[in-house]
Amino acid sequence: RDFRRGDVRTFSTKGMKVSGQKEPALFIKRVVGLPGDELVIREKKLWINGKPQEEVFESPVEQYVDIGVR
Repeated sequence: RDFRRGDVRTFSTKGMKVSGQKEPALFIKRVVGLPGDELVIREKKLWINGKPQEEVFESPVEQYVDIGVR
């Protein structure tokens, strides 16, 4: 199935080397960006394709510096 914005996905770190982890872990994550999207954290807010997002995230965006990903 294709990923859609807002989907919740799980994945395991089994077989992956993750800094600070000795045992595999299961992660639960929400999809916020899709292929071709421009994601930016600016002024403590998530922007997708130039539009600020109003959603509340479990991890406060305040912990990040301004970044952008394409």
